Order: sequence, then structure tokens, then C-alpha cells
Amino acid sequence: MACVKLHILDKQYKQTEMRVSRFKNELTSNFCIENTRSVHNRLFQGKEFIEMHGLDMYDFEWRLYCPFTARTTTQDPLAELFPWQSPYSWVRNNFPNRIDPDGRACFFSRYDGSFLGTDGADTDDVRIINPDFWNVNRTVGADGTESIAPDIGNFLSFSFSESSMSTEQRLAVYQHYNPTGLPLEAMPSENNNWGMRFHGRSDETATILVRVEGNKHHKVSDNANHIINIFAHENQHYSDFRAVGFDAYNRMGSREREQRAFNAQMQHPSWNKAHPGFRQAIREVARPFGVTLR
Repeated sequence: MACVKLHILDKQYKQTEMRVSRFKNELTSNFCIENTRSVHNRLFQGKEFIEMHGLDMYDFEWRLYCPFTARTTTQDPLAELFPWQSPYSWVRNNFPNRIDPDGRACFFSRYDGSFLGTDGADTDDVRIINPDFWNVNRTVGADGTESIAPDIGNFLSFSFSESSMSTEQRLAVYQHYNPTGLPLEAMPSENNNWGMRFHGRSDETATILVRVEGNKHHKVSDNANHIINIFAHENQHYSDFRAVGFDAYNRMGSREREQRAFNAQMQHPSWNKAHPGFRQAIREVARPFGVTLR
């Protein structure tokens, strides 16, 4: 592979040298370009745009990207991880929502929803990351817990609401925060609402119905404290159900049941950590039940 020396006069008219190694031939040429305009060749995603000899491609380290065809000149070196798509495609043909930092893989979710670790930040955001990216960038503490640097973690991940997860995978994420141990099910009819609902049966079994799509649409599930706080509400329902049984629980009436659940929710530590908009929405729902608002 030959090396082409490109001499450019910078703004101070000082000569700098750039070495570009991108052509598989034995020709070495030297030429100068007068700096009559500002030289700025880091454009799309901050990557170098190589114009030399009409190449007109972006250097993404592992691959060259052609903006005119939206394809790469070589196969993705991680193509075996994504057998359902062309190894020459770029960010799975979803340019508005996805990026590729180095040409090796695109960011989308195909996981089981299992918990990997934290980034130690104070945001309490729920992020979805490719396990392969996690394993490469993680740090394992002395106690065996895994973490990732916040800037790297955010760059390599999606928010929970933006990730392309199946309903089962989303329920697995919720299950990580579930204090009741009850099975979770997606609510069949949500009517554009968000949250969860406790469902007790006459045989003393119970489940928690999750408004998966509503939580995603309203982005409620993007913060862990929101999920934890909603579970605090349903956990109070479950505690009452276990304490008195199916018949007595239903005789309590919805007003008493909801008063107890909303009070438990607002007294939970996650309440003060939740976003103000979330707390206000809960207050509006709790108001008709005569709950003392906090």
C-alpha cells in the first residue's frame, strides 16, 4: 500500500503534512494546494471525507462509507452478528435514528432485556445496549459488579422507549425492578394510557399488567425511578390482596384501595427522585380518590 503525501498551507500559511494511506498501488505523488479557503474535511459524524483522486468517501476506520450510494466498499467485520442484513449496508438503512461510530456495527436492540450494570451517573436513565459493546467497554469491580463510563454508555446505547425491543424483552426489563415477584403481562387494551395495573383472581393468584406501549409512547419507562414508583403502587395492592384475600379485597372498594396504593407510592423513596412532570401526572390521577397530595 503506497503512501501519498499531501502538503497543505494552513491558515497561518505554515506548511503541514498529512499522510493518507488508502490506495493499493505503488505510486507516491507529492503535490501542494494553495490555502485559498478554510480546509475542513471532517464532516458527517466528524469523520474525514477523503476527496483525493475522486475517492469521495468517509473514513470510518474499519470501513469506507460512500455517501452517494449509502453503502460501504467492504463488508462489515462484525457482519456475522447481523446475518439478516447486507454486510455492505449502513446503520441498517435507518439514517435518522442510528449512527455507526467506527464502521463495525449499527445500534439497535436485539436483547433479552437482562440487566448488565450501571454507569454510576445520577440520571437513573434506563438504557438499552448491545451486550457485545457492553462486554468490550465494561469495568468489573472488586465485588463483581459491572459498570461502564457514562459518556461511552450513552453513546453506545438507546433510551428504553427508543429501542426496538419486543414486548417480551421489554417485560424482562420491567421484571428487574419488580418487587412483588409476580409475573408480568402486557395489558391487552391500553387506550393510550400509561402505568400498570394489579390483577388479582378468585383463586388467590395475581399478575401485574403493564401498559408496555403507553409507557413507551409517553417515555415514562426511560427513568428507573418512574418504573420503581409505579411498582410501589402495585406492590401495595398486592400486599392488601395477600393480607385479606380476594373477597375482602374487592369489598374494600376502589376508593380505599387506591388511597392506600397512592399513599404508598408517594411515600416511597423513588417519589422524590422522579421527574416533576411524572409526579404531577400521578397527583392528577390520585386527586379523584381523595388522596392527600404530596
